[in-house]
Amino acid sequence: MAQQIRPQNDVQQAPRPYAAQQEAPPQGLRFEDVRRMIKDVRRMIEDVRRMIEDGLAQRRPDAPRYTRPYPPEIDRTPLPRNYQLPEFMLFFGDGQTSSMEHIGRLTAQCGEADSDAQKLCLFVHSLTGAAFSWFINLPPNSVRDWSDMERIFHEHFYQTNREITVAELARMSQASDESPRDYLQRFKICRNWCRTNLPEREFVKMAEEGLEFEYRKKFQGIEF
Repeated sequence: MAQQIRPQNDVQQAPRPYAAQQEAPPQGLRFEDVRRMIKDVRRMIEDVRRMIEDGLAQRRPDAPRYTRPYPPEIDRTPLPRNYQLPEFMLFFGDGQTSSMEHIGRLTAQCGEADSDAQKLCLFVHSLTGAAFSWFINLPPNSVRDWSDMERIFHEHFYQTNREITVAELARMSQASDESPRDYLQRFKICRNWCRTNLPEREFVKMAEEGLEFEYRKKFQGIEF
């Protein structure tokens, strides 16, 4: 029997590959669409960043802030014209210097800035070490004026079992940056806190010996 020949157009075609069956890719995005997508991504990034920062802020403790113990207007008190901040003799609060002696020295070194408000403004510059730490930790509004400051200072640092002794007076001397009059004023204040009864000439002699040598003759025989 002769083999039947199929027509050419009836020949079964091989199946096309899978990739060829897929739809053609969409044409390129418009510029406006791309720009909108970029803005959306940036907005998402900003939202995430803000959420992270807010979360950290909630867990972060508030940073401590220093607040002066006296009213803010004290720092607005004007100092004398052309006033130079003295190089104060520093108070450590270690018991080596009495609180009374320090206040006396401070009063003398303030010079023309001798009003209560000015002394209160300058007081912190005369403290260091434990005394400075004590001052900056005083509660806000715990000091109203210079009288308050003196009282609180003495309550904390004054040693009731310790006076200004004759030996301490004898060791007092004029500082290198201290004028003779400032030194004598400081000596006078400390002398008033000495409980030992001595003839006045003995106190005068101690004060003179504490002066720098070049000033001793000029102030010889000074009276308190």
